[in-house]
Amino acid sequence: MHTKKVDYTLISKYYDDTRVPSPHVLEFWLSKIVDLGRVSAGSMVLDIGCGTGIYTIPLAKKTAAVVFGLDSAKEMIREAGMKEDSQRVEWQVGDAENLPFDNAHFDCAFMTMVIHQIVNKGKAIEEIYRVLKKNRTLVIMTKSHGQLRKSEIMDFPGTRQIDLKRFPTIPMLKRMLLSAGFENARYHVVSRGTIKVSIEEYLERVKKKFISTLTLLSEEEFQKGLKIFEKRLREKWVKKGNGNEIVYENEYTFVVGEKS
Repeated sequence: MHTKKVDYTLISKYYDDTRVPSPHVLEFWLSKIVDLGRVSAGSMVLDIGCGTGIYTIPLAKKTAAVVFGLDSAKEMIREAGMKEDSQRVEWQVGDAENLPFDNAHFDCAFMTMVIHQIVNKGKAIEEIYRVLKKNRTLVIMTKSHGQLRKSEIMDFPGTRQIDLKRFPTIPMLKRMLLSAGFENARYHVVSRGTIKVSIEEYLERVKKKFISTLTLLSEEEFQKGLKIFEKRLREKWVKKGNGNEIVYENEYTFVVGEKS
């Protein structure tokens, strides 16, 4: 039903307003990428679908690695290149399914909430395998279908169908890694604990379409869905006795593979 791709030309203008986590939260998830990817000073690292460099620039600062940021949207790369310390990163406009790099070039490649945006996921994983050095690591930060179903935004009409179709299951991702040649394909469920936010603050983020799924709805679908979603959200949390506060688990799944 929804076959159009996310338009990051428009999203790039307000992306950081809704997507940048707090410094403590960013550091927590960044440390997981560094540990699982075995990133250290001098490592050659590729951030695939880097967007505006939310993880790319802090990773370069934290590790003194040689970091490349790749995104298919030139507008996102332009925004990234305007940020403080952006000169620490080599920015590249390019496609994950046809990576513009030589064989065996990187020590680590990672994606943060990107795999569901890629059309030919198997081809992209094969490309990542190609550009990684032997015994080096791919780290994919994503959501399992179970985690998606627990998300508040799944109560927004239309989003459940879109995201359960876009996001590969964790077993599916592991099979893709093994098929591409990766060894020791595994996953780690990582939680930073619970997040508390007011209903008003959460609704403001929804109105700004803080996840790409919402941009895939027509404006008419979005406006109709917003009214239904707000009603559902308020009723749900009043019944739970939380009043005006939403509480949810800040949890992701990391799928990891090593090139043989």
